[in-house]
This record gives sequence, C-alpha cells and structure tokens, in this order.
Amino acid sequence: MMQLSAFLLLMLTSPVDQASQSRDPAGFAFRESLQKAEQGNADAQEYVALAYQYGLGVECDEHAAIGWFEKAAAAGSAQAMSAIGIIFEQRNDYTRAFDWYSRAAQARDAHAIYRLGIMYQEGWNVPRDRARAVQLIEDAAWLDSSEAQHYLGLLYYKGEVVPKSYTRSYAWLNVAAPKGARFLRTRDLVEKHLNAEQLAEAQKLSLEWADRLKAVGK
Repeated sequence: MMQLSAFLLLMLTSPVDQASQSRDPAGFAFRESLQKAEQGNADAQEYVALAYQYGLGVECDEHAAIGWFEKAAAAGSAQAMSAIGIIFEQRNDYTRAFDWYSRAAQARDAHAIYRLGIMYQEGWNVPRDRARAVQLIEDAAWLDSSEAQHYLGLLYYKGEVVPKSYTRSYAWLNVAAPKGARFLRTRDLVEKHLNAEQLAEAQKLSLEWADRLKAVGK
C-alpha cells in the first residue's frame, strides 16, 4: 500500500487546478483525496481520515476520521486499524483500543504490536503480564518500530523485566537514534555509563541488529 506521505505528494503535484492548489494546498489535497476515497481508494481513505483527525484542509472531526479509517481497515489496511486503536487509547477506551490493535497486530503492524505490549505492561484491559509485554515489544522492535526499540533500551537500562544491561540498552537506542532526536538524547545519556570496551561492544551489536533489520525489510 502506498505510504500516506507519498499519496499526499502525488495530490500536491497533480497538474489539475494548479491555481486552487497554490491558494489552499491542504484543502486541495483533501478535496482530491476525498474524491478518490469515495471511489474506494484505501490510501485516499486513510489520508481523508488523517485530514479529519488533524484538521488538514478540513475542520477536525474525530467521528468522521474513525469512519474513514474503518473504511480503509475494511479494505485490509493494518495502518488504519492501528490508527483507530490510537484514537481509542487516547480516549482511555482500552477495550476498543485492544480490539483494534489486535486486528492490526494480526497483519504484523509494528506500532499496534508495540502498543499491545504496553497494554500488557500496564495492565490496561488485560491482566498485567510483563513477560508477554516484553515479547510483544521485542517483536515490534524487530519489525523496526523505533518506539519499541527505544522502550526496550529503557527496559535494559533500568533492569525492568529484563536483566539490566547498559550494553543492550545502548545497542537498541543506537538502532533507534537516527529516527528521532529524543532517541538520540536517550542513547547519549546511556553512553555515559559505558567504558570504551563496553561502548565498542554495544556499537558492534547495534550494527549487527541494524543489518538484521535491513535483511528483514527487503
């Protein structure tokens, strides 16, 4: 499925109605996407849902966002399923969040698997099961979820559920570091706990893991 950013770029580079596009690019992208969404295009349905969710070219309307995400989910979009889970989690409706995350997880959506891990970690809607939580978070990390990689780094740093290991903490955080400034900051904090030999080992491990992730992503 086309990434949403790519779909938006396609809309904004369309040769149709350039004058309208230049006056109101977000509104133009929304109108073009809505037309395609109504014709059953799942990528467009996801974009329309996000537009309603964040007010991109249209007024915010969470109810409408959920409706369009549901249409994309019905077409098989795990990303849309996960997005609905996020909305319900933000509402503290953990029952429906768990349901939608579970659907997305079956389709191997990394973010949904990570959030299920957090729900087991915290005992939201399910009995607290930290072993299950770590398993899910590790699964998400190996599907290249930067959030999961960061969280694993913190678990190894604190020695929670998993044995304390600054080396593994740094390794996971180093894998996540290129994907966000806050991941980089956390990695740099952990680095202060490593001597030169440990740092070299951690960097070697993170390179091995990064190569493994690349191989999985091919």
